[in-house]
Amino acid sequence: MPFWIPIAAASYFLSGLAAILDKFLISKRIPSAASYSFYVGILGIGVLVLAPWGFTFLPLKLTAIALSAGAAFLIALYFFYEALKIDDASRVVPLVGGTSPFFILLLSGIFFKQYLASTELLALLFFVAGGVLLYLPKIAEEDGFFKFKSLFCGLLSAFFFALTFFLSDWVYNHSEFLTGFIWMRFGSFLAAALMLTLPKLRHDIWSTSRTTTKGSIYFFLINKVIGAGSFVLLIYALFLGPASVIDAMKGLEQIFVFAIAISFTKFYPDILEEHYTKRDIESKIAAIASFIIGFMILT
Repeated sequence: MPFWIPIAAASYFLSGLAAILDKFLISKRIPSAASYSFYVGILGIGVLVLAPWGFTFLPLKLTAIALSAGAAFLIALYFFYEALKIDDASRVVPLVGGTSPFFILLLSGIFFKQYLASTELLALLFFVAGGVLLYLPKIAEEDGFFKFKSLFCGLLSAFFFALTFFLSDWVYNHSEFLTGFIWMRFGSFLAAALMLTLPKLRHDIWSTSRTTTKGSIYFFLINKVIGAGSFVLLIYALFLGPASVIDAMKGLEQIFVFAIAISFTKFYPDILEEHYTKRDIESKIAAIASFIIGFMILT
């Protein structure tokens, strides 16, 4: 087995674990998507420690694109945390991860006139089917507005993650990796700082900060280290192996999230407890399978 396969799998496992811990924190410890995303953005300034190894100034247009990519990433996180606060992680993560490729294809078509090939249209059908399978049964059974709000936030998150990817790809194609990465994280930091200019968000951030315990802060930092570890492993896997296959393996993240959520619900319900019916489990499995098929066709 090539070495990059377990490296990529470990990356997606850590990413799934981080999403589960995000759900725990946002629902029980730091119940404010604004506050949670604000501190993620502020922590991004720590990337400046990497500056001596590769930071340079970029042309003005490229700098603006890099900063916009960082801001789009923070907006994507905000809507992702809003969706997590409302709904199961094992539904939100597949929705966001499974619909992002659709928005990437859409952006490519708008800006580069790259129209969908027959295989991309087929992949798109599987992505849409996965989203329907995830949410239609729950909307039929529960409070429709509640689930539509989760669906809406999840789709907005997927769009802004796709925009982040789209802009990041542009930056990396015109700069060194480390330089582009630092500028984009700085964009997230600036976007977080701008959140303080909006009265409602500023109130949410300060009020949540005053009531957050030290234990929650430590848990938050540990979770961000797990997320950073996932990112490093993914970059290393991409360095070792083919990007198309590693991208297709992203479906593993959805499987890991589902498996971890069930395990925590059974053994650690004080951390995470999701309620499953037989129909709910079947719809999630079918949706994840649909997303994985879509990824495989697309890559």
